[in-house]
Amino acid sequence: MDIDDVNPADIENVTVLKDASAAAIYGGRAAFGVIVITTKKV
Repeated sequence: MDIDDVNPADIENVTVLKDASAAAIYGGRAAFGVIVITTKKV
């Protein structure tokens, strides 16, 4: 899924992880941080 496919009206929460928790959850690809987008449940 691409970020362009997400309808802005469906976004419930945006979280930015920039510390060790991002690396612990997402591994080496999270070296510069992770943006987690939570959508509304339908």
